[in-house]
Amino acid sequence: RALAAHANVNALLPDKSAVLAWAVDRQDVDSVHMLLAAGAKPNITGVDGATPVTLACELGNPEIVNSLLKAGADANAAWADGIAALALCAGNSTPQTLDALIAKGAKVDAANPQGQTALMRAAFKGRTDNIKFLLAHGANVNAVTQKGFTPLFYALRSKEPSAPLALLDAGASSKAVLPDGTSVVAAAVANGNVPFAVTA
Repeated sequence: RALAAHANVNALLPDKSAVLAWAVDRQDVDSVHMLLAAGAKPNITGVDGATPVTLACELGNPEIVNSLLKAGADANAAWADGIAALALCAGNSTPQTLDALIAKGAKVDAANPQGQTALMRAAFKGRTDNIKFLLAHGANVNAVTQKGFTPLFYALRSKEPSAPLALLDAGASSKAVLPDGTSVVAAAVANGNVPFAVTA
């Protein structure tokens, strides 16, 4: 009824947030569709620097992410701390969603200021499906953060046995060592993945 009465869908609430962001936050697919159809701006930024698509990727609903992208959301949008939408979706959504972001121009190896990439996010969350997808699209399997972590170290922390194996199969270096001297094998043992330590 509010939309029929020509309510301003882009008017900010008292806390400077947008109605579209609230619909995304509530994972309300129907409201997202209605607001976009009524002209809601998909790239409006909240006071915390988040956009609807970064929030959608954090929460992971593929339909909402795709709806925002089709409406013109920036596929390279990022949080204020530099974590990109692709990285957020890599940890929380599906390969199909990642494909939609990349098709709209998302950079596979975009990193935040600490050097963390989408592949690292997928590895940390144990998302083997997204790990394989990103690797197939050119993600650097041996990228290194400022603190020396590679995707393999993140995968070992995920507790998902298939995640580090997928990286190892794709050429991840089992010889990587953290600045404090921790090796991949030591990290595997510390995280309870003795079978991987034996394999590596």
